[in-house]
Amino acid sequence: MGNNSINKQNTENQQKQPDIQLPVSKINYCQFDEVQQIQVCQALSFNKQGTLLATTIKSDIKIWIVDQGKLIDQNIILKGHTQLIRCLVFSRKLNWLISGADDQEIRCWKENELGYGIKSWKSSNPFKIHKNYRQLNFKLK
Repeated sequence: MGNNSINKQNTENQQKQPDIQLPVSKINYCQFDEVQQIQVCQALSFNKQGTLLATTIKSDIKIWIVDQGKLIDQNIILKGHTQLIRCLVFSRKLNWLISGADDQEIRCWKENELGYGIKSWKSSNPFKIHKNYRQLNFKLK
């Protein structure tokens, strides 16, 4: 009899909750290029300007340049994680990239200008504090 009163109470609580309607915004997209990759890509992210694309290949990150709708392979591979990368997000202000992986590390990658149009990427020391890497949000001040 005790279980019935608990179930009845749960049902009443569920009925009291209002339906929340969230606004839905339409997203327009189109495929602009196609690149064949044998390995599965777990995550990808475009920078704010849409000029860079970061994709994953197991525990590595590949950086592409996007130019007039074409993906240009710059042979830039970022290494640092030891296990599968699950999440990538670019900063909205700078060409910084944040990655989270199964190794429970979060890494911050910063694009550096070396001069003469040559760029490199450098990783921060890993932050070993996260347990849930499915969604990364950050804000630069």
